[in-house]
Amino acid sequence: MTAAATTAAADVTGLVLASVLAALGFFVLPAKRRQTKLEMRRKITDVRDRLSTALHGQFEQELERSAGRIRESMAPYSRFVRAEGDRLREIERELREIAEALDGLRARIERRAA
Repeated sequence: MTAAATTAAADVTGLVLASVLAALGFFVLPAKRRQTKLEMRRKITDVRDRLSTALHGQFEQELERSAGRIRESMAPYSRFVRAEGDRLREIERELREIAEALDGLRARIERRAA
């Protein structure tokens, strides 16, 4: 009788334990899985943001370096163009002075001829 009662209790306990484990499998594990997926998405987003920031910073740095190299390579040409522009403006000023002097001479000649 004791053996039968113990066996029956063990069967009932086993069924209850199996039911509890099944409930855990149906409710707890999917919830844990959802939580893990959300955590993974958060981490991926964080890594993506950090990567984007790092790439943007590196791109800006390389862009500035390239612009600096271009400015350095253009500097001699820019100095030449500036110097030639200054020289041409000086020649233009001298030509204006000569033209004014010629206009004055022309006027004096016309006054004497008249």
